[in-house]
Amino acid sequence: MKAKDYIIIILLIFSLLVTWVLLDERQRAKRKDEIIDKLRKENDELKKAYLSLLEEHLRKQPDLEPSVLRELQKLKSEIDELDSPTHLELDSVVRHVVQKEYSKAVRDLAKILEVVLRKKINNDVSSKRQQNFHSLIEYARNCKWITDQEFHNLQQLKDVRNKESHELAVVIHPIDAGLMVFAGIKTLYTVSRKKVI
Repeated sequence: MKAKDYIIIILLIFSLLVTWVLLDERQRAKRKDEIIDKLRKENDELKKAYLSLLEEHLRKQPDLEPSVLRELQKLKSEIDELDSPTHLELDSVVRHVVQKEYSKAVRDLAKILEVVLRKKINNDVSSKRQQNFHSLIEYARNCKWITDQEFHNLQQLKDVRNKESHELAVVIHPIDAGLMVFAGIKTLYTVSRKKVI
């Protein structure tokens, strides 16, 4: 064989390798996109699952006002406003409600709200305040991130959380727990939409 033949063979092998690498890269990108799509769908299902569980719990409660369920439906339409770790924590809270561990659900929700508020307030450079839950919700109310009603709801969550932390066998009525959890989740969405000035 001549040198020219070797060069042609080497070029053919090189072009086959390049083609194979490009095709392999395309296949990897396609598989990656499929995995991302699957994870997004699972994430959306998770986000909706805890609200559906909460809705199921609330529907079982006597004397529930229809406006609460309407608000819950509205909340479902705003599902993407929270990050995935927060959604995972909220799923755990609602599972406590379903397992009739009402005080644990309220305690865990108060923890989530405290963490989210602390992060938001730490982004506010004008804030150099004490960081306990009470001061965080006061700050949020003063900044108009939450309404007076939401502040009142968070005060109730804080009180139950404190009881849960310092007392044994804290008892909460199922409808009160469901409404507190709903109000807390709704407030999380409200706070997530507010911009730090």
